[in-house]
Amino acid sequence: RQMCIRDRWRRVHPRASAEGWKGEVKKRWITRYPVPEDLTVISLDGKRLRWKDLPKKVLVLNFWATWCPPCKTEIPLLNELPPKFPDVLFLAFTKEKPQTVQRFLQKMPFAYQIFPDASALFNSFSVASIPVHIILDKNRVVRYRLVGAQENLVQTLSERIRSLLADETRSPG
Repeated sequence: RQMCIRDRWRRVHPRASAEGWKGEVKKRWITRYPVPEDLTVISLDGKRLRWKDLPKKVLVLNFWATWCPPCKTEIPLLNELPPKFPDVLFLAFTKEKPQTVQRFLQKMPFAYQIFPDASALFNSFSVASIPVHIILDKNRVVRYRLVGAQENLVQTLSERIRSLLADETRSPG
């Protein structure tokens, strides 16, 4: 919630420029800690995913919750992305229990691979509010981070994914 971050910035830095908080957000909220290579999460369908075993692909991570109105609004839009980018891995993480997520998905399908009980990843990526979208390159370096509800979300994510895929085509390795 950028409002909260902005308000906090203004209280701590009352004489700073009105736009100064944006730079602070970029510095502090990318990845505070590296994701432990041995981190394991279990998908909704019971498959274990170890972070170090992920394929060397562009990763799009979505942090969400079933009770979050902006998250619910985004899901139908986000469902457009996986068919457009078959070479990209789309993963969605929530802190909620599998049963809660299953009930929600019966009403609103989500095309990403879903990982409930994923508090460890919320911590690793310093996710304090939702929704958050993080795009990593094939070397697992965070390249983009979008916090909060976004206008033109699919267009923005598509452009950033295309940019990363183009970079990787130009410089394989």
